[in-house]
Amino acid sequence: MISVRDQAAFSLMELIVVLFILGLMAAFAVPNFGGRMFRDDTETFINWVVFNAGRFKKEAKLSRSVLVMGYHPEAHRFLVKKETPEQGNIEEDLDNEAENHLISDYQLPDGIRIEEIRVNGTRLTESESGIRFYPKGYSDHALIYISNDNNREYTLVIEPFLQRVAVHQGEYRFD
Repeated sequence: MISVRDQAAFSLMELIVVLFILGLMAAFAVPNFGGRMFRDDTETFINWVVFNAGRFKKEAKLSRSVLVMGYHPEAHRFLVKKETPEQGNIEEDLDNEAENHLISDYQLPDGIRIEEIRVNGTRLTESESGIRFYPKGYSDHALIYISNDNNREYTLVIEPFLQRVAVHQGEYRFD
């Protein structure tokens, strides 16, 4: 005869406690995971600029050279490279990536539009190089105006002496 005490099993109270603990863990983990899983293209591009602006300032300082971040509208890409004395515009540099010391290359998603880039208060034209990161650890003061297919507009502000990039929803101007 088998007694009830010889059988290994969990009590109802133990199962309730375990389910409660799993529920608490899921309540904290799911919002963090969900935010990363459903990130849109606009947020991905903003994060690329925010992360890399500080990185390029540090890299310019370490390599003791000027880095230039330029936008190529026809290819819909951002290029970051070391500046050379005989440097042309960013469009010419697409063909000569290897010889121009390419540091980074970012292909913008289709839904993102660069409306305007302002460097030190003036609008950047296609013939100009771009935003410079200098060997002393600072950069040009730059505004990057972007929009997406949902008609949401953002302004990314690269501050000369700060490592962070300010992100503003809508249009932001400085004088």
